[in-house]
Amino acid sequence: MATEHEELSYPELVEALRQHCLAMQTGTWIVATRDNHALRIGIDSGKIVKVAFLNLKGKAALTRVRKVTGGRYSFTKDVLPAGPADTELPETRQILQFLVQGGGTATTTSPTTGIPIGRVKNVIIEEATELLEPMGPTICEECFDNAGGYVDESGVGQCYFGRLHRNRRR
Repeated sequence: MATEHEELSYPELVEALRQHCLAMQTGTWIVATRDNHALRIGIDSGKIVKVAFLNLKGKAALTRVRKVTGGRYSFTKDVLPAGPADTELPETRQILQFLVQGGGTATTTSPTTGIPIGRVKNVIIEEATELLEPMGPTICEECFDNAGGYVDESGVGQCYFGRLHRNRRR
């Protein structure tokens, strides 16, 4: 079941998408834009695997997404199947960086108000290695790749500890 959120600006929408990726969620992120168009982004374990906007898919849709000025979004656990155009998609980190640079005319402020990953990466990897030994760096790298170049105070920590929790249940 999807929960619809209040209307957000473009930077807020991109930040919400980034948070879903950081949380390693799987499902479809759906936006009803202010212009009443549908944007659908498929996420599989935190990785963006599908983008559909207007009559475009994959990379072609990404360029048009940057013209969105805002809208309402919902997230459902159902994943749209990837098509041929989606195989051309860049990595999630690159997609998020690309979207951060867009924003139509909504605002010029960046939705990524967090800390650049470079400042905290080594510390987090050291701690993860101490806790998880050889798996720590691997899990961290996946989280860093999904973070879009920035972390908030708990973003990578949420991703890292979520993966740790899932791995311990196995």
